Amino acid sequence: MKIFNFMKTNFYFIILSVITSLFFADCIVAQSYSGGDGTAGDPYQIANKADLKYLSENSGEWTKHFKQTANIVFVSADFQTGGDFHNGGLGFNPIGRDFDYFVGSYDGQSFIIDSLKIIRNSYENVGFFGILYSGASLSHIRLENVEILGGRSCGGLAGYIDGTTITKCSVSGSINGSGGFVGGLIGDAYSSTISECFSSGSITSLYGFNQIGGLIGYAQSSTINNCYSSGNISSSGSDCGGLIGYSNGATVLNSYSYGAVAGGSNSGGLIGYNSGGTTNCFWDTETSGQLSSAG
Repeated sequence: MKIFNFMKTNFYFIILSVITSLFFADCIVAQSYSGGDGTAGDPYQIANKADLKYLSENSGEWTKHFKQTANIVFVSADFQTGGDFHNGGLGFNPIGRDFDYFVGSYDGQSFIIDSLKIIRNSYENVGFFGILYSGASLSHIRLENVEILGGRSCGGLAGYIDGTTITKCSVSGSINGSGGFVGGLIGDAYSSTISECFSSGSITSLYGFNQIGGLIGYAQSSTINNCYSSGNISSSGSDCGGLIGYSNGATVLNSYSYGAVAGGSNSGGLIGYNSGGTTNCFWDTETSGQLSSAG
């Protein structure tokens, strides 16, 4: 009888230990961010680099909702060997990648993310966000002093967007693409709405590829409203514009650019090539070095 009671007691102890372990494991997972539960009503809070690291490395989170609650500043050591964002020399992992799109929301609340670095010249869809799709939403994100090198579809804020709403976001720094579709804010935009956004700094197509713009490299069936770019454009390829490189059925409203534009054929102060509509838009002929423009 004593042996049986001893075994029963130990059995209960083991069960209790397992339950306790699972409880604490759940607590650890739930505390992967600085607060919130990931719903639209109570977004996960991004308050530091550790929060951003977790978000960028866990694709299961990319259907949820986030808000930034503090300025986040990267330093060079973060991207060096042994740094949390070295990643084999590739730098920060874009949020949303092939077959694992970001479809949630991120509200930067006008806090700054400073000195983000991405070095992925052989990768497509490169930016702070890689691929945004199907109802994704970004707002009030401020990226300053970025250093981004990507392949095709490369932008400071996002590489590729489709069905996405972007509001009151900005980028400064250098964006260099080793492929086409390069933009200061967005590389490649389909069926999306971009409003009250701006970009500055330098935007370069390294090997003379086409479609490079101060704000957006390629815009198809999208609406761009109340936006501007002061970024300097450099490419030997075609379809380069101070605001948009190639507008394919896009609608551009109340927007302007004044960065220098140095490109090949179909280069313009505002838009390089245009098959969409423009209303109440302009560019600076002196600072851009372009006396003409599509759109």
